[in-house]
Amino acid sequence: MTELEKHAQHIARLCRVTAHELAGYGHRHQVLYGALKKVSIVVGIVVLGIALIPALNSALGEHASEIAAAVASLVLLADVLFPLLLEGPSAELAFSYQLYTNSYATQIEHILLEQPQSEREQHLREGRLLEILRHAGLNFDDIKGRFAPALFERARKRLAQLPAPADPPNGGAPLS
Repeated sequence: MTELEKHAQHIARLCRVTAHELAGYGHRHQVLYGALKKVSIVVGIVVLGIALIPALNSALGEHASEIAAAVASLVLLADVLFPLLLEGPSAELAFSYQLYTNSYATQIEHILLEQPQSEREQHLREGRLLEILRHAGLNFDDIKGRFAPALFERARKRLAQLPAPADPPNGGAPLS
């Protein structure tokens, strides 16, 4: 296996673990947003209950309008805080990058499986591999910029914990 092929194999594995991290980010983002939205809905229902249910309104007496105003303020505050609490890229963006990153890994793996029959085919294969590696590198730069370097570093640490891939038999040459 050439140095380029070893590097490409490493990048494909890094793509896979980075995609896993992106999926985790997207999932956490969706869960947090869902929880905040449910809280907002419950608070809104309480405000409506206080305002619309005469029995509840009379049971609370003179404080009903104050309680309704306070709860309404909480709803408005929650609507303002949602974007601040969920600062950073959306879950949809994370899932898009996950797809791109997995796509680069798949393309690299397919190219590595090819068995060129001539020097020209080998040269073309290396050119395609270099092009995919360049795109994967730009993708990694985007991920670091948009999702914080910490996500990418977690992926690198996870990759370091994985066992190294075994070299293919006969150095990747076709078996006869």
